Amino acid sequence: MAADTPAELLRTDCAEAVLTILYQLQRQQDWIANIRDFPFVEHPGSEKLEKALKLLYYLGAISSTERTELTPQGERMAKMSTSPRISAILFEGQRRGVQNILSVALGMSTYVGNMFRRGKTEEEKERSKLSRTSFSSDFPGLGDVGVAISVWLRAREQDKSSLRRWCIDNFLNFRVVLDAQKAVRSMLQDMMATSPPPTTTSVGEGISASSASSSGGRRGGGEEKIRAEFDVNGTLRALSNASFSDEVTCPQMLQSFLAGYFANLAFYVPPRADDADGSPAYFLPGPNQMGFLSSAAAFRVSGTFPEVAIYMEIVENRRLYISSLLGVDLHTYEALLPPAFKESEEFATFKKINSRKQMLSRPSVVTTSCPLALKRLFGHASGGKAKQMIEQFRAEFGMSADSELAIDVDLRRSQLLVMCTSDDIRERIASKLRESLADIQSQLERRTLEWALPGMGYVMGNYKSSLRIY
Repeated sequence: MAADTPAELLRTDCAEAVLTILYQLQRQQDWIANIRDFPFVEHPGSEKLEKALKLLYYLGAISSTERTELTPQGERMAKMSTSPRISAILFEGQRRGVQNILSVALGMSTYVGNMFRRGKTEEEKERSKLSRTSFSSDFPGLGDVGVAISVWLRAREQDKSSLRRWCIDNFLNFRVVLDAQKAVRSMLQDMMATSPPPTTTSVGEGISASSASSSGGRRGGGEEKIRAEFDVNGTLRALSNASFSDEVTCPQMLQSFLAGYFANLAFYVPPRADDADGSPAYFLPGPNQMGFLSSAAAFRVSGTFPEVAIYMEIVENRRLYISSLLGVDLHTYEALLPPAFKESEEFATFKKINSRKQMLSRPSVVTTSCPLALKRLFGHASGGKAKQMIEQFRAEFGMSADSELAIDVDLRRSQLLVMCTSDDIRERIASKLRESLADIQSQLERRTLEWALPGMGYVMGNYKSSLRIY
C-alpha cells in the first residue's frame, strides 16, 4: 500500500470489521466492555463507527447502538464469510425457504457490474449490447438480477474446457464469471454451515434447526460436519429456469433482498420534455443526489424503468452511477422494512426528501403563446404574486400544513411549472391557471382591437408563436 493511501478501514464500510470485533469482545468479556474504547490501530472515526453500529442495529445484529450486545443473528453473521448486509439477505431467504435460488441471484449479482466486456470498437460495443440484451430477455422483470441469473444458468451448461470460449463469444469476462460461480457456492455453504436463528424451526430443504451446529468458533467441527453432509453442487444442479420463474418463490426471493439493501432506495425521475440529454435517472434519498443508469444497465437496454428500485452498487465518476437494480413495489417495501429502520429518523427523512423530489420531478406544465398574459398574471418571476397565489390555492383546496405546493414562473419559455405533493390538486391548479391565462389573453386581444391606431399592427406572443392583430 502506498504511504499516502489511507487504511482500508478508513476507506470502506467498516460494519464487517466492527462486527468481528464485537464478536471477539463478547467472547472475552473481561477485556473491553465498549467497542468505542477499542484501541484501533487506525481508528475509523466516531462518525463511521456510529454509522456502522447503526447499520448493524438495523440488520438485527446488535440489541441497540448503546449496549452493542450481539443478538443470536449477530453471532451467526460473525461466523459468515460474507458482509453483514449480505448475511442478513441470506438469512431472510433461508427463513422464507428460498435460500438456493437466492444464493444464485445474490452471488451472481455482486459481480454483474464487471461481468460484461465493453468492447473497443463500435462493432464490439454493439455486439456486447446485443449479448446483454439476450441475457436480459430471459427474466425481463428482474433487471440486472435477471441478467446475473441468466448468465449462471447458461454458463453451467458449459464444461470446463468450453467455458472460456463461451465467455469470449458472449462478451463475458471469464475470470469474473468464475469468481461469481464460486461466490454462489460459498454463500450457500456458509449459510447451511452456521447455526440458524433460534426462532427458526426449519431452515428449508432438508436441514433442520436441531441438526445445526452451535459451536462458538468461527468454523466449528459441527459446522464442518453439516458442510460435508450438505451437497451444494447437487442442490445447485437441481435448479432450472422454472425455479426462478415460480410465482410463489420468485417474489419471496426478491423480497429477501430488502433485508440488506433497505437503505439503497431509488425513485425514477422521468426526463422532462426540454431535457436534451434524457439520461435515465433515479433520485437517491440516502445521499440526496441523482443517480444515473449506465448504458449497459438491463433496464436501460430494455427501455422499461421501475418507479421504485433498490440498487446494490454505486460508483462516482463525475456523477453518480447506480447498478444492479431491482424493481420493488413501494407498499411491499415499507411492509418488509426492518422494524428498527422503519421507526428511525433516517427513514422519516428518506420519505420527506423523496416526497419533495418527486413533487419537483413531475410538474404540470402550463404554456401560453402570450408572454404579456403571463406577466400580467404573475408579474416578474421573482415577484411576490406567485407567493400570494400559492397561499390562495392552499386555502381554496384546503391543503394541510405538511402538503407542499410550488409554482415556477419561466418567462423565457412562457410557461408555468406547477408542483404539488397531491397529483389531483396539482392538475386542478394547472387547469385554473390555463383558464386565467386564456381570459387575460382574450382581454388583451379585445383591448388591442378597440384601441388600435390606423395602419398599425400589434403582435402578441413570442418568436415561436405569435398573434398579429390589426
